[in-house]
Amino acid sequence: MLCKSYGHQDRYYHHLQHVLDCLKVFSSFRFLAERPAEIKLALWFHDIVYDSQRQDNEVRSVLLLRDVLTRVNVAIDIVQRIETMIMATKSHACTDGDISLLLDVDLSILGMSPFKFQRYDRAIRLEYAWLADHPYAVARLHVLQTFLNRPSIYQNLAVRHCFEQQARQNIQDKIQSLKEQVADNVSC
Repeated sequence: MLCKSYGHQDRYYHHLQHVLDCLKVFSSFRFLAERPAEIKLALWFHDIVYDSQRQDNEVRSVLLLRDVLTRVNVAIDIVQRIETMIMATKSHACTDGDISLLLDVDLSILGMSPFKFQRYDRAIRLEYAWLADHPYAVARLHVLQTFLNRPSIYQNLAVRHCFEQQARQNIQDKIQSLKEQVADNVSC
């Protein structure tokens, strides 16, 4: 089920490789986790439902997670903690232990090399291919500026040390490109 969901043809970034990349990053920061197994499950399920034209992906992912975990008799308190982690990926705003670690891992792509960041950025654009260039650029500009406006993108000091500087540079470069794109579109 996981592979089938993540293997959907209109997923260019939110696919199985994204989950595997998150798990790899998480393995480097596992020492920060209170409940590492729960974070791993949250990583596996956080984007299991993903449709760029919908606003309820996290809720739908949580419902699927709940169905799977209750069928195999996972304790309700564990299910609820994982559900909370997944729901936090909607806003990417939290300073709570395991939740903040999950969010930092999910956002680690922002602090990867410029090449990986650009590949990610192109993949996100493909997932929003249904949106015209100008509205996409305006929306993307808003999302990236929100991250840049934070005192820090990453909540955990160890993660911040690894990714913050590069993430800020990647985002600033992309914002500059988007501003130029928006300005060109307005002047036409």
